[in-house]
Amino acid sequence: MRETDTYIYLTCRWQTSGLLGRAVLHGLRVRGFSTYFDADSERFTAQHAAQIDARPHMLALLSPFTLDHFTFGEMRLRAEIGYASERLRAITLAACYGASLGNVTLLRHFRSARLDVNALDATLDRLVSKHLSKESFAVLKPPPTPDPDLPPPPGAHELAAEAALNRGLSRTRADYDHKLADYTEAIRLHSTYAQAYFNRAVVRGRMTDYAGAFDDYTAAITHNPKQYRALTNRAELLYVAGAFADALRDYEQALALDPADDRMQRAGKALTLLALDRADEARALWQSLVDEDVRFRDAEWVGRELHLPAPMIDDAHRLLLEIAP
Repeated sequence: MRETDTYIYLTCRWQTSGLLGRAVLHGLRVRGFSTYFDADSERFTAQHAAQIDARPHMLALLSPFTLDHFTFGEMRLRAEIGYASERLRAITLAACYGASLGNVTLLRHFRSARLDVNALDATLDRLVSKHLSKESFAVLKPPPTPDPDLPPPPGAHELAAEAALNRGLSRTRADYDHKLADYTEAIRLHSTYAQAYFNRAVVRGRMTDYAGAFDDYTAAITHNPKQYRALTNRAELLYVAGAFADALRDYEQALALDPADDRMQRAGKALTLLALDRADEARALWQSLVDEDVRFRDAEWVGRELHLPAPMIDDAHRLLLEIAP
């Protein structure tokens, strides 16, 4: 087997499987596989493409929630698998459930048999022997840069926290009490788990516990300053409360993180500028959204598309009256 056949591209949806991804990364590295894993970036970039070009194998960890959302055009995981498929890479899927790995199968034969997390080592051994140790005839570009330092594997409590998070995600949208309990359990197990704080904040907001939602969004931002969704949602709470200067700060910080889809942040910033009597800036920013998508002339559509609270929809109507047709 050629040395390059031990080059692996590992991917998952970090919001639901990032901790398990770290565990799998560690397992592959200690088995001698040069493994690339980016658990932070939301966009598919030239760096990801270059890493796929240099590696014959892709391993994708897929949770049920990830599969449910796989058709989202902006999902990086979808772009990665599509790019690897076009370049005839050997793609292997692993069905995962929080802290568990299911049967490792080829892309065309996805199954979802469940294994306990204690079987992770045995599962990785089977993955290596069945799929990742085979000689590849893929045409590769120059070898990747050296792997970054190996991060410590997550502890059992962190993996259990991710499993609790996925339990909450698997429940129906309106099952607030059980979702709240699952995310609270995830936080109890992993007190700095930003995604769990974010998810609990969303549920608290839907339950009209806005003070609790604000605190959880703040905790999510504290533990992950790159959590632009938490900044955006906190900005909406501040907007509705009339704290427009603070809302503008959060929208600007969120935009500085360069989200893959920045329409919500730009729209929120425009409405906040209007509330701060900076009407010229507000009109110019909203006009840029209209220029990209004419549907931004319809405040009701904007409210539905961006899930804006009612006061922001009312202000969108007011702003649109100030923009020439």
